[in-house]
Amino acid sequence: MTMGNFLNYPLSRGSLHITSNDVYAAPDFEAGFLSHPADLAPHIWAYKKNREIMRRMTSFDGEVEDTHPPFPATSKAACIDKYDPDVKTIEYSAEDDRILEQWIREKIGTCWHSLYVYHQIGLI
Repeated sequence: MTMGNFLNYPLSRGSLHITSNDVYAAPDFEAGFLSHPADLAPHIWAYKKNREIMRRMTSFDGEVEDTHPPFPATSKAACIDKYDPDVKTIEYSAEDDRILEQWIREKIGTCWHSLYVYHQIGLI
């Protein structure tokens, strides 16, 4: 099972500018992901909340380490490899939070979906 986090209305904005009269010239493009500081906190909260939900499910069979921030093995936030019926709330240290923030900044991307466009232009 996989969970993803999305901000429907991020405050961050990118830019696209024409750089030449040549139609084949590459434009000056900046995606602008996380350029507004208010967009980072919801991603951090959503990652932590989704991870808590998943670890409490009886179908949980461990985390794929490659799909999580590189928490140190000594961290209480380190990935676990099996379900624990006595699972506790995950404790994140200040260092874990820094690792998580850097990981989000490196992994952030876009998600375009046609239903969103249809909603925006009033077709649904």
